[in-house]
Amino acid sequence: MEEIVIIFVEGHGENIFFKKLIEEIKVVLKKQIKPYEIENMKSIGRFKNKALRIYKNRYKDKYKCKKIVLFNYDSDVFKEKPYPVDWKEIEKKFKESDKNCTVDYLKVEENLEDLLLLDIKGIMKFLKIKKSDNELKILFGSLERGSDKIKLLFREGSRIYTKNERELEELLEHFDMKKIINADLHCINVLIEKITY
Repeated sequence: MEEIVIIFVEGHGENIFFKKLIEEIKVVLKKQIKPYEIENMKSIGRFKNKALRIYKNRYKDKYKCKKIVLFNYDSDVFKEKPYPVDWKEIEKKFKESDKNCTVDYLKVEENLEDLLLLDIKGIMKFLKIKKSDNELKILFGSLERGSDKIKLLFREGSRIYTKNERELEELLEHFDMKKIINADLHCINVLIEKITY
């Protein structure tokens, strides 16, 4: 093995989303996928100390090849100081711990739900609701956050958005990942560049 990609994600939703996205990248782009692992940090605050501990215990000595570490996080928690983590400090610690390690970021603008809204028709299909673009515009009104819009859509479908694993897996079955892969978003482009041969 020449290299392995290790993706640290914020939570369960991102864990499921990125697994599905990587499967689809292979199919849609017809590219080979490098060996990879996804580590669910279960919260942004755990990146501070736990990520490096996991890396040292599971990857540093086990793999003698180049290790590409990708940190996935939502930008919405970095709008106000104090920031929950200092990415430069974390990156520095990773690189100091292993000369065969590179670090990059899968920064999602706002949050995961904003990515999911790229296939709003898939979400509505899952929820068994029908809305025209104009009806959606009226429904969303002044809402800006993707998470608020998805909660509202779920309410329209007589459901509660809980972001649990089973619910997200079911939702992604109705999803057209090509819309995300082809959206030309920085975080997706970085993932494609780092995860494919």
